[in-house]
Amino acid sequence: ACSSGSIASRPLPPPPSLVAPCAAPVRLPERDATQAEVEVWWSRDRRALRECAEKHAALAKYVEGPQ
Repeated sequence: ACSSGSIASRPLPPPPSLVAPCAAPVRLPERDATQAEVEVWWSRDRRALRECAEKHAALAKYVEGPQ
């Protein structure tokens, strides 16, 4: 029997911040929106999309482990 201590260990789970759900799109009201409202909502959605992409990239890097 081999006693070199090469027991496969279970990887640690990723930090909760990397597996938390991404923000949902802005819920639009059932009325006409002003140009200013559209710009604010669009900006929020774009920011959330960028943050979600960054989180997914960080999670992929975590899963890949040290190179």
